[in-house]
Amino acid sequence: MIQDLYIKAAYPDAWVRNRDWLTLPTVESGDEKFAGLYAIYSGSENNLRVRLGGSGGHVLAWGEGSTQTTTNNTYYTKAYDYTAISGSVSVDHKGRNYKQVIVTIDFETASTVELERSDTNLEYPTGWLDVVVAAANMTKCTLSQQRRSTELERLRIVQSNITSPGSAYQYTNRLRILELNIGTGASSLASTFSDTGNIRDTNNNPFSLTLPAITSLASTFANCLTTKLGNMTFTGATLTQSTFKGMRNLISIGDINVGNSTKTTNFFNANINMVDCGTITTSANLTHVGSMFNSCYNLRSVNLTNCSGLTSVSNMLVNCDGLESLILTGLTKGGVAAKDGRMNTAALDAFMTSIGTANGSQTLNISGHPGSQTCDPSIATDKGWTITVS
Repeated sequence: MIQDLYIKAAYPDAWVRNRDWLTLPTVESGDEKFAGLYAIYSGSENNLRVRLGGSGGHVLAWGEGSTQTTTNNTYYTKAYDYTAISGSVSVDHKGRNYKQVIVTIDFETASTVELERSDTNLEYPTGWLDVVVAAANMTKCTLSQQRRSTELERLRIVQSNITSPGSAYQYTNRLRILELNIGTGASSLASTFSDTGNIRDTNNNPFSLTLPAITSLASTFANCLTTKLGNMTFTGATLTQSTFKGMRNLISIGDINVGNSTKTTNFFNANINMVDCGTITTSANLTHVGSMFNSCYNLRSVNLTNCSGLTSVSNMLVNCDGLESLILTGLTKGGVAAKDGRMNTAALDAFMTSIGTANGSQTLNISGHPGSQTCDPSIATDKGWTITVS
């Protein structure tokens, strides 16, 4: 308990596993096993449904003493009786009583794992609390049906060959720890982590991802409750609209590499509390950045490494009046709302140094900054820009 308090004091966003929870068996890469802690609620419809793909022959243990060997892609349902479950009673964050079981699956050859529930009443929580899985051939692992009410706090996919995550973990709004190992053939993370909780990695550090094969990041983290994210590397992504949109709790994010992206429209739109954003690696492929940072009121810096291909910049920096630094390397098109911020003389000179030669008649308004009257507009006018400083 003292250690838990120390962790919380040193790392306010850190997750500490509930000490009332049963200990899961160890599952590591190569084990071909699933283990999940499941809550059985008092006065609730505790109906769990599992479907497993593959060759069949998986051994499914429901945690209350019964087991069965499965066949391919068949639904198996367990209706738990709260009064018949042994063990102590725990109380969740909403004051609801529950008991616990540990569900395990020993895989023969797993291809898909679908964790569902058979009832449709949103008032009843989905009982998964802590899940770990390792299956080298698993192409899908989903928490489907009525995901909005899930209680899952930790999800570890330590080994898989997942090719289409889709929105598999969407709405897991109490999720805190996430480990994700997916197959090299996966191409889309569209909505995969949207509306999830304040996720961190297994070491309680900001969650980071390096997935060069991913091509679509549409709404991947939209509305996620995370406060901090680490570095994000998606060098193969071409579709990156709304990737981090509406993350109202986000304070900081590390460096981002979307060097093959063509559109980052609404990328960080409405991240009203975001303060720090690392360097965003882009390329001449990037053409549209409309509303990319719209209403990021507290954002201090923006740095895009290649803006030479931009053709649409409407509302890119609207309501970003907290900006202290702006680097748009190679920008040739005007229309960026770069006025009324906090840039000093050096920052404005650095901004004008970063932009490229104007593509025809282009204008920029850099008035309303502390350094507007003392900066050197000739840095930009010598490159063909018309600059407004007052």
